[in-house]
Amino acid sequence: MPKDTFKKYALDLIEDYGRIYGGDRLDHLPFIIEELADKFNVTKYAARKRLIEVGVFDAIGVLNWVDNNYVRPYRFKKDALKSNETFTVSINDLSSALVINTNLLNIINDVGFEFVENHLVIDDEKYIKKAKDGRPILTEYARYHLDECAVKFKVSYRNDYLSYGFGMVCYLCRDTTKQVEYDLSILANSSLVFTKEGEMRQRIHNKSVNEILSNISGMQFGDAVSYLLDFLSMTEDELADDSDLSVKTISRYISQPDKKKEKRTVVAMIRGLNVPIRVAEKLLEKAGIILVPGNGEDDALRDVLLYLRTSSSSDVNDYVERRTGKPLTEYKY
Repeated sequence: MPKDTFKKYALDLIEDYGRIYGGDRLDHLPFIIEELADKFNVTKYAARKRLIEVGVFDAIGVLNWVDNNYVRPYRFKKDALKSNETFTVSINDLSSALVINTNLLNIINDVGFEFVENHLVIDDEKYIKKAKDGRPILTEYARYHLDECAVKFKVSYRNDYLSYGFGMVCYLCRDTTKQVEYDLSILANSSLVFTKEGEMRQRIHNKSVNEILSNISGMQFGDAVSYLLDFLSMTEDELADDSDLSVKTISRYISQPDKKKEKRTVVAMIRGLNVPIRVAEKLLEKAGIILVPGNGEDDALRDVLLYLRTSSSSDVNDYVERRTGKPLTEYKY
């Protein structure tokens, strides 16, 4: 891919796509990269890397493959990331990083972030909306201003022969480089977490959570779920839909306090309630369930309560099945 030849061909393609299809060039880039790969007989990742090298900075947010999916194209300010930093992470890596940095985990949960499209994003309607199928997705504004709303991560890796630039491409294209081992650490992005708005969010969030915890403190599991259904203006039918469980199962777990609780069913119910992690942990305790750190199944179930609360049941089942060999729920409608 001679640099000058590639650059001219790429810029001509970008101009052609803009003239023919209109809209933002960010959303044209996946198709442009595919054409460049065919033209120069290279992989899409090689064409993408070359596109970045010739000055098309937006290509950094395109064709990132994480958790068995392509992440939708996104954009951020040019100087927002260093070469070994990213806004895009896998659930597994995020979970491991937050286990190590529990203080930041508490801050993130208190301020109010959601894991959406493999980004940890401020939970605000300016940045997150519902897709037609009910899944949370980034707003168009968030996609084009990701540095304004997403937490940054630093990627390091234990393969000395890799340069950071190539290593980052590998991290975001895992399907081609499974031999690379990574460590992930969160960068405390003060522009997101430690602002006056962030502090206000934290106070409001903590007040609501503390009120809920106080009100359910003396309740059994079923009573606590009933209280939360009333608090959230939900019905048992709606909880059944959101948790991918039968109404019969929901009713039985609420009305029979002495019945032994199945771990995955309880996690599915709590996920359906979409409550903050401190409330989720209290409900687990009331159900007599402990999620043991380091246990593969328990780590996956905790990830569900931390990062997949608003994901679709099918996405949750796919994730848990990849981690543990079987889905979270097996209820068939």
